[in-house]
Amino acid sequence: MIAINCALKSNNYSNDLVGVCMNKYSGIATALRNYNNGVKVENTNDLMYKYFDITNEELFYIRNENVSPEVSYDWMSGMIKQLKKFKKEKDFEEILAEYPRIAKTFDIDFDKIDGKNISSDVIEKCVDNLQEYNLNK
Repeated sequence: MIAINCALKSNNYSNDLVGVCMNKYSGIATALRNYNNGVKVENTNDLMYKYFDITNEELFYIRNENVSPEVSYDWMSGMIKQLKKFKKEKDFEEILAEYPRIAKTFDIDFDKIDGKNISSDVIEKCVDNLQEYNLNK
């Protein structure tokens, strides 16, 4: 009975975290959608900072297994797709350097990645990079 109770509490915590992150993401969703559709956004660097802040937090939850593997996979896939799009920005590398967890996690060759379908191998490599980053901290 105690194990079931703990599992239910853990699941509720995970759902709460997902909700918090979704709320934060919804605050920039329109700007991201515009950016991704080629519509000029007011301040691309500001958008990248906001996105990286959310991504950094989500990676923390993924690393600590606070969210389900399914959520982790979806988040990582979305992060890879978005970072691939941001990579073309002139200040991308400079801004990314301020987020070492993100830089280490996504130390991959974006040119070899299909922007639509992210393979599980690529996500696995990113998860391994995230684990390694935390071991070296």
